[in-house]
Amino acid sequence: ELRESEEKYRTTFENTGTAMAILEEDATISLANSRFEKLSGYSKEEIEGKMKWTEFVHPDDLKKMMEYHKERRVNPEEVPKQYEFRAINKNGNILYMLLNVDLIPGTKQSIVSLIDITEKKKMEKIRSVLYKITNAVSITKDLSELFPLIRKYLGEIIDTTNFLIGLYDKEHDTLSFTYKVDEKDKYSSFPLGKTLTAYVIRTGKSLLATEKIIEKLTKAGKIEPIGTLSKVWLGVPLKTDKEVVGVITVQSYKDASAYTEEDIKLLEFVSHQIAIIIKRKYAEETLQFERAQFLSIFDSINEIIYVTDPKTYKILYVNKAFKNAFQKDPVGGICYKEFQGLESPCEFCTNEIILKEKGKTYRWEYHNPILNRDYMIADRIIKWPDGRDVRFELAIDITERKLLERQKEKARKEAEFYSDVLAHDIGNLDQVILGYLYLLKNAKDEETRKKNVEGIKKSIMKSKRLAESIRILKIIKDTKIEKFNLNKSIERSIRDIKEYSDREIEVNLNIDKKY
Repeated sequence: ELRESEEKYRTTFENTGTAMAILEEDATISLANSRFEKLSGYSKEEIEGKMKWTEFVHPDDLKKMMEYHKERRVNPEEVPKQYEFRAINKNGNILYMLLNVDLIPGTKQSIVSLIDITEKKKMEKIRSVLYKITNAVSITKDLSELFPLIRKYLGEIIDTTNFLIGLYDKEHDTLSFTYKVDEKDKYSSFPLGKTLTAYVIRTGKSLLATEKIIEKLTKAGKIEPIGTLSKVWLGVPLKTDKEVVGVITVQSYKDASAYTEEDIKLLEFVSHQIAIIIKRKYAEETLQFERAQFLSIFDSINEIIYVTDPKTYKILYVNKAFKNAFQKDPVGGICYKEFQGLESPCEFCTNEIILKEKGKTYRWEYHNPILNRDYMIADRIIKWPDGRDVRFELAIDITERKLLERQKEKARKEAEFYSDVLAHDIGNLDQVILGYLYLLKNAKDEETRKKNVEGIKKSIMKSKRLAESIRILKIIKDTKIEKFNLNKSIERSIRDIKEYSDREIEVNLNIDKKY
């Protein structure tokens, strides 16, 4: 019965489906099943009674494992029965293990079962690395900062000792290294030719090239290797909008098994992330170029131009003409403060009008109290290079034109005044002449006729003097008059009235002599 029970125990131990072993108090492995053989890489003959448990444990985990092993035999309830550790197999590969362990009742022996979680841990690590890379791409704008981070994160799961990112210059058929770390070769660019990199760029496909594959491609005339030959080379294309713009490669000069087919997918993901930021960089450079072109046109215009955000009133741009007029550069300030000296938006602000009618220009005139100048204003909403709707204003100085308009209006009113004076006074003289003509016609003696003819002559001369007076008055109105003697003017007028009238006229003056 004992033999039968032992046989059943061994059968169960052997076919449990997991790697199992029995450990003695000194950590010697006294029994191991076939799963343990396969996992460790050693045969049962090499293991049982000959090898200690500690020989399979990674040095960084050894101290913890030995503490657990000893404490379990003293105070088993205080030691975890399940935990993770790293094992090292016969080939020197590191394996991640989930261990379940307990004491065999009534003995100092431990029974352990092991589940290989290397793939699970690897996938977790890959996800973590990919997350770090994705995050770095989204928050890092400078490529010189991003690429070392990518190499660092990627180095957590594959060998990135020799790592490069190259951009393809299609026009000159050359490759230049945006980022490069290499143990052997130090060149920064080279003609694409028929290199491994050229093969990847022209086929648009990833390539894992061992020494045998490199030799095969060389004999077929598809590549002509340059530089130091590596044991293994892995390259994937950088693509933006289906166009290959470069390559990302890793290589090892020492370990031919450094990379696997699985690493191709990993590097392709990284390549996609790098392509995203390269595309973004190209877009930013294009945007900066377009903005520079855009603003250079504005700067060449001699009229005031400025651009503001209609939502925040922040000044985004002013041209040279603006800076010259205001003698400052207010970019970054608030428009109503900088332009008008106000603490709140201008009552006459046209933002609401132009936002309602995007694409249409609103024109109006305005006198700027700070510059004391008159402007014809043209406002409209335009697209800023970053895609925002912004307020564009062009202010044409019309101060001189407004001055001419005021002078023209003044001249018009003066002309009306002179016209009214002429019409009134000449009309009066005409009536006097007509009166004399009537008297002349009905005169009964020569003396009376002579007197009337003389009166007509004097009236005509007075009309002539009136016209001359109007001309002189115009000259006087354009001249600064220091003083005007009203008394003498009135007295002269009275003399003229008495001179041309047959009647006795008495005039009383009641004007203060100081005038």
